[in-house]
Amino acid sequence: MKKNVVQLLTVGRNQITREYFTPNPPHRHSQWELLIFEQGVTDNIVNETKYTATEGDVFLLSPQHLHEIRFVTTPHLHRDIYFSSETVQKICNNYSADLYGKLNGDSRLLHIRLDASMRESIDLLCRNLDTLCLVYSADTSTDFQPVEGLSQSILNMVVGIYFSQHVIKKIDAPPVLLDILKNLQSPAFFTQKVSDIIAQTNYSHSQFLNIFKQYTGVSIVQYLNRLRIDYAAELLRHTDDTVLSVCEECGYDSLSFFIKSFKSQYGQTPLQYRKSQRDSQKQ
Repeated sequence: MKKNVVQLLTVGRNQITREYFTPNPPHRHSQWELLIFEQGVTDNIVNETKYTATEGDVFLLSPQHLHEIRFVTTPHLHRDIYFSSETVQKICNNYSADLYGKLNGDSRLLHIRLDASMRESIDLLCRNLDTLCLVYSADTSTDFQPVEGLSQSILNMVVGIYFSQHVIKKIDAPPVLLDILKNLQSPAFFTQKVSDIIAQTNYSHSQFLNIFKQYTGVSIVQYLNRLRIDYAAELLRHTDDTVLSVCEECGYDSLSFFIKSFKSQYGQTPLQYRKSQRDSQKQ
């Protein structure tokens, strides 16, 4: 039986992206390939493992990956965006020192499925990238940096989504705690009393305090205090509210405790902080 010939697909010096309407025989790329499926159902075969890919599936393939695309349905459309190893390593290092090594070997394949909103965002960036590629073509003497910058922003978004999904899967914290932590990013929530926050869970007061510190490393009082003081600093910078009003708006019952907590975190009293911020804006 005749074996398939593996092609090595090289990329032009300033070739950043390309859309394909045809199947791809077994091949490797000379650079990293960000593969975005835009239309149709496809068998995406990577190192002899088959992945059924549809609109919104995204893969990042290294030059080590043997790759083939077979159509299941037509019409079909997928996009490649090409990156050097140096660029991929730089972006991976933003998230984890060992991520690049894992993606460059056989231990892990970056594959994510974008939801509708993320598909829309990345599609818009890709269309803008197409436009820039036409303007900053290889035949012009203009700087190619804007094209490279936009393409790298797409890769950074994809790697960020993959990394966040991967990290979240490892978190074994109770879902109710994760929900509370998300809600605590809102002033309307973190200015509530501790007892009122805990009442929104199924835990007793002592159980929740123990669980919170177990998974965050700090007590809920310390966590809330940091959020409230940061919010107070924002109010002091952008409003003319009195210190007492800011204190109350941030959920504090004691003005003296608020001032002490603020100075502990920012090294200044609230009034000193407001004055220093406004003085710096005048310069």
